[in-house]
Amino acid sequence: MSRMIRIENLSHQSFNLMIDWSAPRFYGWSGPRGKWRTLSQGVIAYNLGYTERENSAGTLSTYHLLLYARDDAANGWILRLNDYGDFWSDNDAGEGLLVESATIAFKGDYIKWEVVKMPDVS
Repeated sequence: MSRMIRIENLSHQSFNLMIDWSAPRFYGWSGPRGKWRTLSQGVIAYNLGYTERENSAGTLSTYHLLLYARDDAANGWILRLNDYGDFWSDNDAGEGLLVESATIAFKGDYIKWEVVKMPDVS
């Protein structure tokens, strides 16, 4: 399933990215990778990469979604969407963190994220 996500920092700068995450709910918490790409070029240093989920501390069913850069994954995740989903479904909004070293024209820090509803074209 693809979702458009708007990322906004505390300075009210924003950019959009697409996340393709189609892991089945019953798969282990360190489950398969998804992928992501920016829709706003030149805002962060990387335009695409892969995603992995990570358990949220203190819960059994909630997870964060970590975004890694395709060309620089050895340095760790660059964007974390906190409490992205749980056993039942993915959330539509939340908070997170964007690593400062992964930015170009965007202040990295705490962020808010939300799903941008795409119109049905069928």
